[in-house]
Amino acid sequence: MPVDQSAPEPTATVSSSGFLPATAARLLVFAAGGRATFPLPTVGEVVDVCVDDPTLSRRHARIRMGVMIAVTDLGSRDGTTVGGRSLVANQAVKVTPGEAFALGKVV
Repeated sequence: MPVDQSAPEPTATVSSSGFLPATAARLLVFAAGGRATFPLPTVGEVVDVCVDDPTLSRRHARIRMGVMIAVTDLGSRDGTTVGGRSLVANQAVKVTPGEAFALGKVV
């Protein structure tokens, strides 16, 4: 997986309400080739994150930001797991700020 080694460390912090401020949300990706960070969208925005890994489908999953964070597997070949539990295709699952989830073999 080609990654930007100069990518800054994630700066997101959890607010006193327990929710991640939308302007600070970042996705931290760990894969065989290294790590990378990507900004996550605020409500109403769309951001595509492309990671070159053979265990990822072209359109693998959706991360929805809002009052809560939700991950949806889009029918991927190698699946998506949250908390060690495999997701059912097209069914959104809540993820808490800082919680790890895996798309294929990418965390």
